[in-house]
Order: sequence, then C-alpha cells, then structure tokens
Amino acid sequence: MIEKFETVRLYTWDQINTAGFIPTTFTNYYSEVPGGTNGGLKYAGTVTIANTDLTSSYSGDMKQVTIQVTWNQGNQRTSSLSIRDDPSIPTDAIVVLTGGRSRLETGLQLFAAGTAKKLFVSGVNQRVDREELLRPLGPAAQHAACCIVLGHEADNTVGNARETATWMHEEGYRSLRLVTSWYHMLRGLLEFGRAMPQVTITAYPVFAHPHDQERWWSWHGPLALIVTEYDKYLAAWVLPVLNAINPASAPVMRASGTGSTAEEPRR
Repeated sequence: MIEKFETVRLYTWDQINTAGFIPTTFTNYYSEVPGGTNGGLKYAGTVTIANTDLTSSYSGDMKQVTIQVTWNQGNQRTSSLSIRDDPSIPTDAIVVLTGGRSRLETGLQLFAAGTAKKLFVSGVNQRVDREELLRPLGPAAQHAACCIVLGHEADNTVGNARETATWMHEEGYRSLRLVTSWYHMLRGLLEFGRAMPQVTITAYPVFAHPHDQERWWSWHGPLALIVTEYDKYLAAWVLPVLNAINPASAPVMRASGTGSTAEEPRR
C-alpha cells in the first residue's frame, strides 16, 4: 500500500482527475525471500479516487485516495489505508507517538472533539507518569486523564507499533488515528501496518510549532531532515527481507512487560 501511495504522489493533478489513467485494480506477490519458487503470497488490490465530503472552501481541490489489499493466508484478510483525513470521522482510538509537545497537544485536541474512545500515548519515558506528562498541557488535559493511557515499553518506531498492537488487541479496537510528525508519518504507517494488518489506520500528521522542541529548522535544514528520515524508512522497508535471507543478522529482542522492542537507536 505504501508503494502504491508513493506512486500516486508522483502524478499530476490532471492525471489524477483523468478517468482510467490510474488503474483501479492490481495484483502482485509478496515474498520475504527473493527468487522464491512459488513467487510468494499473492494479493489483489483496488485503488479508489473520489471527491471528499469536506465542507471547506478548498474541498474542490482535494481528492480522497483509498487503497485496499486482500490476500489469503489460511483465512481471507483485508487491509485498507486512506491518505485523506476528516477529523470529524471517529476512530476507536487516537495514538500519539512521543517526540514533541505538538504531537500530544494535537492528540488531545482530537480527543476533546469526541473523535475516539481513548487516547494512547506510546513511548513515554518509564519515569514519567500520566499526571506529570499532562500537567504542562493545562486543565483540559487533566479533565481527559481518565481516558488517556500511557505506554512505557517502546523506545523506537517498531516498539511503538508493537506496543500499540498489544493495547489495541486488549481493548478490542479495530481502528485508530495515528498522530506523529509529518516527516515520521510514512515510516510510522509502514510499521503500524505490519503490526496491525487488520486495523484501519488513519494518518494525522503534525507540523511543529516554532516553540516546540521539534524545532528541526533551528539545527537541521528541511532537506537534510527529509533525507535522513527517508533513509530510515528504506531501512525499515528492507529489514524483513534481510532478516529472511540472514536470520542471524536480525536485531536482538528483549522482553519487557507485555511486549518487546528491538535493540536499535531511538528514532
């Protein structure tokens, strides 16, 4: 799905609006071992491009792109992903990945608008409790504290995905809105999609405020930031293939609480 979205991003507005230019169906094979004799797992997908139902003045300049993939591995499974988000559409949960105050503020704003049952914050320092985390965000955060859950096990994006998957399973939830920085979203969607293939994931990217601790422009140019993050994305994308070819090179896993995380640097 990520590969298809990356392809769609290369099209012009006229191409996207030209009927039949983008194929609406596709089939392919996924194999973690290149050159496998059976070609790998066969999957079929659909691409749907439609008008949005937003009422904003610029809604005519937007399209909703939805990609759905179906495959059989014992039982038939389906996964879908959309690159357009309407904050008014509810999900079971809102998931915020730590890494900047603006991420948490955005998640709280979405939760206060009644768009989810609970808010899960993944990757919180183990020495920080809920009261300490929410205190700087004011009374609104304190009022919502009863429905905010902290995850303390993750220390990287893979850990975020696994920690969230465990929590989503325990809650019986089937949809989430992922809140993280714009430059981190693509890698987040990749790892979350792997960890929760049957969960509907809606992306909600955050753009940092000037006063935020994510002040990347003060120490890093935008191009360098994007290149660095893209390198991390490529590494995350190819890692399962490398592990399948050489299992001995796989990251060492350490058990911690209800989940596990790879021994790799924090994102």
